[in-house]
Amino acid sequence: MVRQWGPPQHLAQARMRAIEEGLPILRATPTGISAIIAADGRLVATVPHETAGAIEQPMPSALPSTLFSRVGNAMAAIMAALMLVTAVALRRRQR
Repeated sequence: MVRQWGPPQHLAQARMRAIEEGLPILRATPTGISAIIAADGRLVATVPHETAGAIEQPMPSALPSTLFSRVGNAMAAIMAALMLVTAVALRRRQR
């Protein structure tokens, strides 16, 4: 049996997206790991890799909006700009 790393990795990425956005995720895949993921990243129910099956569970409720869902990638751009300004200021001060 060949160990496939993709399906568990893709499931982990989906769990991170649920935590980032504060939203539950229903993940249905033909050959990967299908799952219902709560907004806090908890796995509510799963169907294993390359196994036929179905999940009958109610969708978990969403959490309040997270900082990332409100600001998005702008926070990374703001931090990069602040670091650049700080680097330029330190460089000028050394001269």
